[in-house]
Amino acid sequence: MPISNAAQLQNQLMHISFDMQHLCDNPTDITSAIDLLNRSYKTPAAAAARQRLHADPAIAALVQERYWGEWPNVATLITYPAGSLGYVYGHLLFDQGLEPLAPPQLSADISAAD
Repeated sequence: MPISNAAQLQNQLMHISFDMQHLCDNPTDITSAIDLLNRSYKTPAAAAARQRLHADPAIAALVQERYWGEWPNVATLITYPAGSLGYVYGHLLFDQGLEPLAPPQLSADISAAD
């Protein structure tokens, strides 16, 4: 028996609230931040936020041209404000001797609107 949309949303919100609380208690936990981002991406609220952003002509133009902006390296990330996600992520990468993921490459058949 398939899960209803309401049940799916309730399940998503439960996990999001858990991730949010954990992230508030542990602001340097990158895993929780990424879990929160991934879980929240497919919610109706996130879709509404993207729709509102796309209504702005300046942002719509950037989406149309698939603009990603500069993709920061570790040296840049560690200069971000202390406590910010970029700062924490940069120091995690630096401490482990890692580099950030490469900038995303969207193929022509993937919508840039997401």
